[in-house]
Amino acid sequence: MDRRKFTKITLAATGAISMPGFITGCNNWPDNSLGGDENLFLNEEDFKRIRRAVDQNEWTEKRFEVLKKNVFLSEDEYYNSHWKQNWRQWTTGQYMKEIALYYRLTGDEFKLDEIKDLLVQEFNLDKIDKPYYNTKKEVSSSLWSWGMIHVNYLWAWDMVKHHQTMEAIKESMHRRLTEMVFQYRRYEDTKIRRLGNTQFWAITYMGLVGLLSGNEEAIEHSLSGKYGFKTVLETKIRDKKFWPEPLAYAYDYVICCMLLLAEASRVNGYDDLYLYESPGGASLKGMVDGLLELSFPNGLLVPCGDGALGAEIAESGELIKYKGTYLYNSPFSRFTNKFELLYKAYKDPKYAWLIQQEQERLCYDVTVWGDNTLTYGIPIEETEVPTFKDRVYPEIGHALISTENSKHYWKGDNVTLHVRNGCSIQYHGHNDQFNIGLFAYGKLIYPDWFRRWEYLAPRASRNNRNKTPFSHYALGHNTVVVDKQNPDYPRHQLVTTKAEINDIFFSEVKSSGSLKYISLEGSVYKGVNQKRTLCITPDYLLDIFECSSDDIHTYDYVLHDEGHFEFDTKLYMKEYNGFTEDYKLQPIDSESKSEGNSWLRKGKKGAIDKSWQGGFRDEEERRVNIYVEGEKGTEIFVSNTPIYAENGWDNVPDDIKQMSKPLLIIRRKCRTTKFIVLHQLANLDNKYKLELKNNDIEIIADDYNDLIEIRGEDILLTSKHLKTPS
Repeated sequence: MDRRKFTKITLAATGAISMPGFITGCNNWPDNSLGGDENLFLNEEDFKRIRRAVDQNEWTEKRFEVLKKNVFLSEDEYYNSHWKQNWRQWTTGQYMKEIALYYRLTGDEFKLDEIKDLLVQEFNLDKIDKPYYNTKKEVSSSLWSWGMIHVNYLWAWDMVKHHQTMEAIKESMHRRLTEMVFQYRRYEDTKIRRLGNTQFWAITYMGLVGLLSGNEEAIEHSLSGKYGFKTVLETKIRDKKFWPEPLAYAYDYVICCMLLLAEASRVNGYDDLYLYESPGGASLKGMVDGLLELSFPNGLLVPCGDGALGAEIAESGELIKYKGTYLYNSPFSRFTNKFELLYKAYKDPKYAWLIQQEQERLCYDVTVWGDNTLTYGIPIEETEVPTFKDRVYPEIGHALISTENSKHYWKGDNVTLHVRNGCSIQYHGHNDQFNIGLFAYGKLIYPDWFRRWEYLAPRASRNNRNKTPFSHYALGHNTVVVDKQNPDYPRHQLVTTKAEINDIFFSEVKSSGSLKYISLEGSVYKGVNQKRTLCITPDYLLDIFECSSDDIHTYDYVLHDEGHFEFDTKLYMKEYNGFTEDYKLQPIDSESKSEGNSWLRKGKKGAIDKSWQGGFRDEEERRVNIYVEGEKGTEIFVSNTPIYAENGWDNVPDDIKQMSKPLLIIRRKCRTTKFIVLHQLANLDNKYKLELKNNDIEIIADDYNDLIEIRGEDILLTSKHLKTPS
């Protein structure tokens, strides 16, 4: 659902307008149980709780009014006014669940026949003598996705299965559920070599079907088996908090699956998985808390891999940037907020605070949970602003460091550095070793960018049209590329037979005065050692990137940002169009004949030995100033890359094809070099300078000088404030 353009139906679905014929007021709830014997996520006590909440709380009543309006839509109307993605069943399942929920709350049966018809259609219940699966064939590797998009079909069935309308299909549904258990057991036995989020979906779905069909073996496999909930917490979680994929996949999918199993266990009286902690100390709550610890002040989870930032086109045709995974106030149409469910389970006042950051009280999850403010929302007893602390997590490969370590972090009036050590993640990873990104006073600087056209590319399903997915490559990140190539130890699309890699190591975070610093060091190119030392203050980032080898190499220091790049130092630049050949890049889309079908467009090239200044600018203001310490033989390149591509280059609107992101490359050809770059983040109209003094660095501003003394692994800051002229 596009937040910026709403149809009338969509506005009604958000509660923003009233529809004729619906009056908020007193509800006449049924005085008898309409179900019982629930096996999944809500039982009769939950329905009583929701009814009381609707009567007592304005925010719950508002969500109930939205439910009523949705139920009166046709399936087509619902689909067209709600989030939709690859599979229609994803949205249809939400529709069925809302009809079933409305029936269980109110006793209104008027649409139960539609649930029945959709179940008959989807599961071939009118052809019950024909097996649902061909068990003589190999199990489909995509069976996981089929299960994911059908969870709400199961939930709807669980809420209405005892109604007389369903009596005619009850036996057929049980038979289909039995077939599903068998097929998903086959998937578990034959298709899982390394457990990723997709395979965990299959394990979760098998457990849910087992609960509905009474198959204890399937339940046991999903909770305690080789790939079950408890086992996963012990064997898969890194740093006791993180699933080994980009955080977006952990939040959208894995935590969603764990919540499904935890809720089903609650309803059925099994172990309390909400409170379960593995022998190694991992838990569901720890995983959720880890997300808070790796979130920028605007609620954005630190981006990486296929979970990095991107753009989407709204219904209005407008391009919306910063499509990512947010803990609150997402500008992206794919809402995945589950914090009502989490607050009900844990009563953690930090989760209550997260709920209150939304513009209105609404937590919505398109994957499964839907409007969990209605189904799981409870009155908030206490809120607590989370206290931010610098974090270094070497196993998952993230460090997040801020100039503001307190509850005030979330106000965004600070500089926060995110750095990746490039530790391999099992799926959806990129070659992002040594990559940096910044949040500075409300702006994302050097954002890690990803275009959906690059997802899992090159893909046979797209005829391998994207042969060189730019965002996967080291060149697509804010790092140093050696010899114009990907690292010798690549991370992107790590196949299941390849060992995982952790060969870049973080230092601890240290401080001196207002300066904080961290370094990371390792070798991802054979024969080349790389070390990046990063120092932040409230005004700047000082970046010292050392590359050393016994042989001569080409070292490219790369920065990606937004707007355009301008030089403040006078420098002769000539046109250059050799980027595609330099980096051996193929077209964005090998079948497209449209203009602009290249990852790196015509740019400019220059040479300079001395220190120089420039910066990234947008239409309104300066974003960041940079000062680069000179070195003989330095070349400079500026180019730009397309900002958006999702379904092939020909399908990108012409006006959006013209939009781009700027790219700066600083190149040196030598054995050893040290890129010393000052990134100025505040007071941008007064450009800072940098001077080397032996092994020390002096930052020169209008009203102060910072002397940074480097003593081995330690750094000492001495600040001298200057008198302001009268």
